[in-house]
Amino acid sequence: GSPGSAHRDLVHTLAFNPQGTLASGGFRSVKLWERSIVPPATLEIPLPEAATILSSNAGTTQVAAGDSKGHVAILDLAQPTDPVVLKLHDAPIRALQYSLDGKYLFTTSDDKAIIRVDLANTAQTSRVDLPSEGRSLTVLAEGSKLAVGCADGSIRIVPLADFKAEADAPPEAKDQTEWKTPGQLVALSAIGDGTGQLLSVHIPGLLELRDLAGKVIRTFNHGGPISTVAVHKRTNQVATTGEDGVIKIWSAEDGKLQRELKGDPDFQQRLTRSSQSLELAKRITELRGKKVEEIRKELEQLKAKAEADSNKVAEAQKNLSTKEENATAKRGVDESAKKVVIELEKSGGAGLEAAKGAAKKAAGEAAKAANELVTAERNLQNAERTRDLTKKDTVRSTQRLQTAESASVEANESLTRREASFKELEQQAQQLKAGSVQTLAFSPDGTSLAVGTHDRGLRLWSTVTGQPLDVIHSAPVSSVIFGPEGHLLASVPNKGLLHWTRTSQWKLNRTLGNQESEDPFPDRVLSLAFHPDGQILAAGSGVPSRDGSLSFWNIAEGEQQGVIKAHQDTITGLAFSPDGRRIASSSTDRYIRIHQIDTKELLDQLEGHTSHVLDVAWSADGETIASAGADHVAKLWTVATRKQKKTEAGFKKELTTIAFIGTSETIVTGGGDKVLKSGGQNLPGVDDFIYDTAVSSDGSIILSGGENGVLRIWQASDRKLLYSFPSPGKTSPETASK
Repeated sequence: GSPGSAHRDLVHTLAFNPQGTLASGGFRSVKLWERSIVPPATLEIPLPEAATILSSNAGTTQVAAGDSKGHVAILDLAQPTDPVVLKLHDAPIRALQYSLDGKYLFTTSDDKAIIRVDLANTAQTSRVDLPSEGRSLTVLAEGSKLAVGCADGSIRIVPLADFKAEADAPPEAKDQTEWKTPGQLVALSAIGDGTGQLLSVHIPGLLELRDLAGKVIRTFNHGGPISTVAVHKRTNQVATTGEDGVIKIWSAEDGKLQRELKGDPDFQQRLTRSSQSLELAKRITELRGKKVEEIRKELEQLKAKAEADSNKVAEAQKNLSTKEENATAKRGVDESAKKVVIELEKSGGAGLEAAKGAAKKAAGEAAKAANELVTAERNLQNAERTRDLTKKDTVRSTQRLQTAESASVEANESLTRREASFKELEQQAQQLKAGSVQTLAFSPDGTSLAVGTHDRGLRLWSTVTGQPLDVIHSAPVSSVIFGPEGHLLASVPNKGLLHWTRTSQWKLNRTLGNQESEDPFPDRVLSLAFHPDGQILAAGSGVPSRDGSLSFWNIAEGEQQGVIKAHQDTITGLAFSPDGRRIASSSTDRYIRIHQIDTKELLDQLEGHTSHVLDVAWSADGETIASAGADHVAKLWTVATRKQKKTEAGFKKELTTIAFIGTSETIVTGGGDKVLKSGGQNLPGVDDFIYDTAVSSDGSIILSGGENGVLRIWQASDRKLLYSFPSPGKTSPETASK
């Protein structure tokens, strides 16, 4: 259906938690959304056996289902309670095909016949006999001919005029055209509008594209036996698969392989994430080990310095004692000399001038000794102060070493666990068997493929990115089609049909705040971030030039769990540390601040931007913070030292967004330059002001959105543009790379 409105005003920020909850921030409010898989409706059809093949009548709500006993059920999805069931063959139904005008249904079977059912009067049937068992059907030549693939490896072109009432049917029509093929057929399909080309798919793995004269135009090879096929006529996509469970998507136009869908995607994601977690754990363990060694060296230096400082104190004390003795002696001589002068002045005796000279010399020596004593005292004080500071530094360094050693032990234990987990997954991977694909079907627009397997049920895949989408049914299905209006139908062993009008839905789970009140959000919510465990949401708001409020919310209860007046201006970006103990916030007050989550205490402030800081990100190893500024630069900061480790300049306008790619320190930056950079290299296809970017948790996909409303997706490894999604009501001028 058409999209609705999530907020009554602009949506300023979005965030996902690991469990898939979506938070959206707007004016004075945050909304929490939950996505769920829609359970199917079950349609009962009175077939003796479970349906093994399905077909839909284009432009109507009618579908047909065939079973292994030769029965066909025709039902209207608008009124599914009254299906028509016909016994048409004496063997399993192998193919169902509606005529282009929707008036007839054709069926073929192992009983070597094609039956045509008049849908206006289902009791009226006609037939054409075949020399071999029928395997597949498709309509050609604007609906005037029917192509049938037979078990003997031949393709027969049957004019619709050959169909007669059953009583008059000849053993075999004489005006059929027969084309020999290299092997037994899996499927036939008209390509494009059905007027000019026919694709045949053969069990040994060969695909042939022919013109309507039977001439082979092109061949391409699956690389092994083919068991199941799907064709999307409008986009000329062909999906093939065999026993190995690998699905290959081809372009019938040029025979080129476009994409492969393979493996157990859920297991592969677990293995990939485990591998990335292991590499990250190795890096963290190495960093923690280096930190321990650095502090140990620092501590050894401090211990050596403390010993040297103690020696200096001892030397200063010794020197002070010497200076005190000398000053005392000199002071005594000075006092004695002064007394001699006084006595001679009273008595008028000879030698007064000599005594005065001696007194003057003694006074000078006493003053010098006193000054040297003051200097010695000062030197002792300085030596003691230096010794005491070194002691304090040693205590702090010892505490830091204990903390670092504890962190190193924890990192090693984590590494051991991750190594064991990855090894276990590797062993499982060796034993993992590909699920046998039972059925395939393209969505109406060709952008997704429904895949039914015996082991893993029914799953949707993106044919654009090659990535798995939703598992919508966990039990086996035998056949699947996309029917009227994009409805999805699947047959199951209990003789029923599963019917989805849509496979997933978003629902508003909770609203935090109220647009009519300044409490709890005084203004626009410009930034959101989920705690790594997904249960706590941080929201950044504030009043421009007055306040930057950072609030924390328990999303399960919708309860506020604290507020920090984190900045003096609006908060523009938030990022939790990987361990979830700290949070970094950026603001238009030009600062990045780091707070402790449990105590709400301000730990650090990073200064260096000369204008608004518009976004912030925290690296997966916890060592680095990245920031994007309106001063046209991006900065990387070492968390432990609070120092800048790198500045990326050269931008002509503000940078509005920044993100780390996976577990690396490679960053993605974008902003007013109409450029998005990954690792310093421009990503193709950008032609507008970039507002925001995001990177998938495994670091494989980069997304961005900007002023023109186009959502673009790139492959991170080679910066290849995968797809562009225009905003609703607009057509993208770009074509995705394949």
